[in-house]
Amino acid sequence: MTSRTKTSIFTAVSFLLFVFIAWSFYPRNNQPTDFSSCVAGGFPVWETLPRQCQNETGEIFIEDLSHFEKILSASSTSSSTLASTNTTNQATSSNPEPITSTTSAGF
Repeated sequence: MTSRTKTSIFTAVSFLLFVFIAWSFYPRNNQPTDFSSCVAGGFPVWETLPRQCQNETGEIFIEDLSHFEKILSASSTSSSTLASTNTTNQATSSNPEPITSTTSAGF
């Protein structure tokens, strides 16, 4: 092999290596920045609580459940008020009605 051939091969390999390194650091527009963009991008979602989504680089995004916490706290307040009203009614009633289930087992 001549020195000219060796130089050409070295130049070609160096150029391909440079292109590969530059490509690996190039920012991609489809990379998610939060949980909803990760889900919209079609990345896998783990059905945990809270749900988690992982992009192709391994970064994990966790679903924000703060809006559910507000709903649950409002619901639990109204449920506790309802429960205390039922307890009061049962305590003052001389003949309480039996509790019946409206669901069927489906057997």
